[in-house]
Amino acid sequence: MAPPPVGHKTELRFYPNDSDGAVNPADFLPIQGWLDKPYSNEDLWAAVDLVLGG
Repeated sequence: MAPPPVGHKTELRFYPNDSDGAVNPADFLPIQGWLDKPYSNEDLWAAVDLVLGG
């Protein structure tokens, strides 16, 4: 399957459209890690491992 063309629109959103009582549309997720570019694969996996608690 080919990837969608550049500019393809999706329904995926990084925030909710409506409140569910716990999360509101204006709320943002907290930052759990930070990487400066460029980074190596080892740096990426170390950051992921740190965030996931491994």
